[in-house]
Amino acid sequence: MFPGHTCAFEKLLLSETRSEHCPQYIKQMAWELGLDIVAFSERLDPRNPPSSDSVMAWIDGAIQTLQSIRELADEYAKAGIGSGEVRVPEDFAAEQEQLESIIQGIRIAWSAHYTEGALNQRIREAYEARHR
Repeated sequence: MFPGHTCAFEKLLLSETRSEHCPQYIKQMAWELGLDIVAFSERLDPRNPPSSDSVMAWIDGAIQTLQSIRELADEYAKAGIGSGEVRVPEDFAAEQEQLESIIQGIRIAWSAHYTEGALNQRIREAYEARHR
């Protein structure tokens, strides 16, 4: 994950999530993880690779996110929620339409990620300046 991506406040919200809301959080977390994977792989320069420590830290963050997703899935399973399978488009036209929606979602999420990162940095700097 990008450094500082999952904050303590987000973990608190997840700890108080009701079972029926778990699937929505899973979808959001899976989208964010998928976007992080694409962004990480896009930025990885094999000719000038990052330190193995930074790669392992990123992997540890991804594993933590997957573990959180697993815990949420377990939570809603205990509540008896969910009985279907992940849907796959049944024809090429439907798949192409879905792909266009996914690409649009990636564009929005990619922009939001950078906006959120810049805002988080400003908040962090203001907080640190006040507490020095």
